[in-house]
Amino acid sequence: MTIKDGINGDIATCAITVNAIPAVIKAPAGLKTIANIETISY
Repeated sequence: MTIKDGINGDIATCAITVNAIPAVIKAPAGLKTIANIETISY
């Protein structure tokens, strides 16, 4: 399914995901949640 022009929050979701990459790489192996990794910075 495609929603023309997206929906509210699409850009923010993408930005959070991209900005979390360094924190995820630094995190130790295992199942983690956003509460278990270091603070995401921009």
